[in-house]
Amino acid sequence: DAFWRTPSRQVEAQIVSRASDSGSRSYRCDDCGVTGNKPMTTLASAEFLKRLATHKRDPLTQLPGLTDAAVQMLFYGTGHSENSANAGGMMAGASLTPHRAIAAALQQQFPELQGLSVQQTLDQATNGNWRIFHKLGAGPSETRGASEVVALAHICLPLASGTKEFTVAAQASVADNSYDNVGLAGAKLERLLERAVREVIQP
Repeated sequence: DAFWRTPSRQVEAQIVSRASDSGSRSYRCDDCGVTGNKPMTTLASAEFLKRLATHKRDPLTQLPGLTDAAVQMLFYGTGHSENSANAGGMMAGASLTPHRAIAAALQQQFPELQGLSVQQTLDQATNGNWRIFHKLGAGPSETRGASEVVALAHICLPLASGTKEFTVAAQASVADNSYDNVGLAGAKLERLLERAVREVIQP
């Protein structure tokens, strides 16, 4: 299917400040409960992303009225991306955390990949046909008193031993709700993702 076989694209992470995001809302609001302004559960978020990724292939879970072009725009930013790289949408998320975790897992599974960069590892392991559609959320939680990072990703790795395609939702936190500790939660999340990917790709 051409949807998965377009060549991979080099993506550079961009640092975006919270103040520059016109759509950013405060976590706490007058009509929000303990979950803040994020009413969708983790499981529902993962299932929704999986259904988007399999929209064209699985008629049983297709969302009514959703077009293939809309999915392409969401995943790749086709026609709506101002990114200077040849990628957009969820393919060009603001974090390389999933990429680093997946590359580390691949290098453990396939020793011939050790010593390569993240991009080289992904490209060599999949003949350049990998896909990582992801969204990352990070920040201090006032309601839980912790610094947290969450990741939602749909990953496709067409390996020589067989294609591994899966959706993952993960969260990591450290005590103390401060922006200083968000990076520590991010490092914890990366290790968690690496362990999960290792389990998925092992024979």
